[in-house]
Amino acid sequence: MILGIDGGNSKTDYFLFTNEGKLKNHIRAGTCSHERLVDGFSGSYRVIKENLDVLLDGAKYKDIDVAVCGLAGVDTKQQKDALVAQLSQFGFGKLVVDNDGFLGIKVGSEDGTGVCSINGTGTVTVGIDGRGNRLQVGGIGDITGDEAGGAFITRLSVKRAYSSIYRCEKKTEFTEEVIKLLKLENKDEFLDAISGIYGKAISHTPYVKLVFDYAQKGDEVALEIVDYVSNSLAHSVVGCVNNLEFGNQLTVILAGSVWTKPKSDVLRDAFKGHVLRLTDKDVKYVVLEVPPAVGAVLWAMEIFKGSALTHEQRADIVKQVSDM
Repeated sequence: MILGIDGGNSKTDYFLFTNEGKLKNHIRAGTCSHERLVDGFSGSYRVIKENLDVLLDGAKYKDIDVAVCGLAGVDTKQQKDALVAQLSQFGFGKLVVDNDGFLGIKVGSEDGTGVCSINGTGTVTVGIDGRGNRLQVGGIGDITGDEAGGAFITRLSVKRAYSSIYRCEKKTEFTEEVIKLLKLENKDEFLDAISGIYGKAISHTPYVKLVFDYAQKGDEVALEIVDYVSNSLAHSVVGCVNNLEFGNQLTVILAGSVWTKPKSDVLRDAFKGHVLRLTDKDVKYVVLEVPPAVGAVLWAMEIFKGSALTHEQRADIVKQVSDM
């Protein structure tokens, strides 16, 4: 059997396929990221095991011929080696562990090359060129320019609202709406509210939606946030392109909830504008509509077969997932 896992910072998709490419089972569960679990790398093994036991429904770990796990937090060799050591305990026929960003390229690009911009809870950019060279840009935090993703947009929105009261910055309808989301009785509670954001898991969706809604309306602060985030994403993508060997044309895959869920094009359009400013390459954009975990399945299937999948084989796997 074939196992494909996409483990993000918020949720994890597990797909089980037969070796002939037929969907057997799928479950979606919470994060398995070592960076989000109190027991770290061993916690990733623990959580994945709990969910695999459900997914396999009585089958054995040894029945899995190839497992590809694209996981958030696989940003360094040390992290990768630690996770491989943990997941090797399952005894799969073959195991591949890599950053979850690479899954987007596997499913979003027909020839398996391009750049994938992940913009979900967090952000990372990865690329694979025609020579097979691979590169990851960012993924560690602010120090590597990870100024995008739902968590960052939430923090920036709250920062701008706070600054509109206490730091002489612009006050707009958007900043007033952010304050309402925080449910403040009065402005003296602002620091307590901010501490609450850092002290517990919160949904970033209302803040992201608020930014896009008010940017569409032309709100000055919301537009500044969109421009800042889109510019940061574009610099990571073009920086990745510049450090790999692409021709005049390339595919850029947009994956993650902040790219794919909003109906508004305001962030995507601003991003494309910044990319156009930074590079003269002909860019084809693909907004990934299927779960990136499909990329793990395609990758695992290629390993099992020992060759690239045909267009028809790829399309059939994607269709099965889309029809779930």
